[in-house]
Amino acid sequence: LGATTNAKRAAYAHTLIKFIGLLWVLPLFGFFIKIIPVIVGEDINTVRILNGVESFPYIIQGIAVAHTMFNIINVIFHVPFVSHLAAFLERTVPDDSKEDQVRLTRFDVRMLATPVIILEQSKREIINMGNIITEMLDDLKNVINSGQAVEDSMKNIFRREEELDTMQKEITTFLISIMSSDLAHSQTLEAQAQLRIVDEYESVSDYIANILKLILKLRDNDLKLNEVKRKEIDKLHDQVVQYFSVINRAVVKDKKLESPFVYSEGKSITHHFRELRSRHLQRLSRTKMDPLMSVSYMNMLNSYRRIRDHIINVAEIYIEER
Repeated sequence: LGATTNAKRAAYAHTLIKFIGLLWVLPLFGFFIKIIPVIVGEDINTVRILNGVESFPYIIQGIAVAHTMFNIINVIFHVPFVSHLAAFLERTVPDDSKEDQVRLTRFDVRMLATPVIILEQSKREIINMGNIITEMLDDLKNVINSGQAVEDSMKNIFRREEELDTMQKEITTFLISIMSSDLAHSQTLEAQAQLRIVDEYESVSDYIANILKLILKLRDNDLKLNEVKRKEIDKLHDQVVQYFSVINRAVVKDKKLESPFVYSEGKSITHHFRELRSRHLQRLSRTKMDPLMSVSYMNMLNSYRRIRDHIINVAEIYIEER
């Protein structure tokens, strides 16, 4: 119940194979029982009485041998008919287009009965989201330093951004589902914290993709960042990546963060952003610049500042008493 199409087929196959096994073993049961003592090497009907308690010392071995024999013979019997069985199951349990949409998390509706499993699984999926963001940031740096959009890195960023959108929806759906049940207070707080992290991580991926779109827009108009702007963006990028790395480690290890560090590093990034913005405005007053280049550069800086904001939002979860 509530399983995917392939899981349902596996369940039907398991039941059908056991049922067919029952049909062939019943007529041969008398002979089957006679073979078991031969394999065990003892009479399984042997009775021992110790301190007035009756026991069958070889019955456990007998059950184990019977179970093993039945399953081995049953498997051998079904091997020639595997393709026919698969075709039958595909007809019996047809594909469900709505159900079989690509899913990126390992959640199952049957897990809803056990909220603690949902929380543990969602934590693992959040860690996975953090790893994906790290990959996206690495790819973005590759694009920035190449001076043009590197095709593999570009495709990976857009693909990963879509994956994180899907993961956010799937994780959110399950967390909200368990929050409506009777949770312990600590579990409710954990679910709320995870929801916040999922939203913030998805937003970070959006801004990474947005920076790439700005670079592509420049390229489409035969423009690119000059060496000065590229180095400025690259330095700001590295600072944001380092900040994200520290906060993401706290998420992975569920470790508290020191408030002074979180806010001082956040302010440092903001200060760097403002410094680069001021330099850009000074350059505009001295030299003529393509309007698209000017707007795109400023939007890149703003995107990094917004990434910083979302990272701080995650960090604040681990500053609070949990």
